[in-house]
Amino acid sequence: GEQGLCPQLIVRGQHHDGGLAEYMTARARSCVPVPTGRDPRLFALAEPVAVGVRALRKLDHVVGARIGVLGLGTIGALVA
Repeated sequence: GEQGLCPQLIVRGQHHDGGLAEYMTARARSCVPVPTGRDPRLFALAEPVAVGVRALRKLDHVVGARIGVLGLGTIGALVA
């Protein structure tokens, strides 16, 4: 269940060029269609939000707790 720890994991932008390119190819199974009528720019935050949610779910108790967030890039800002 920890795909990110798989030694065979290949991540575009880390292990292969293209992660920050204007255009790139991707396997269909890694893509999610944007629903008709929705602004595709909103979906650019789907992955960073998922990372933040996953991090918070690893904590035992979040509601009412004080936590420290180091780094206020996209993910850190969303977690804060």
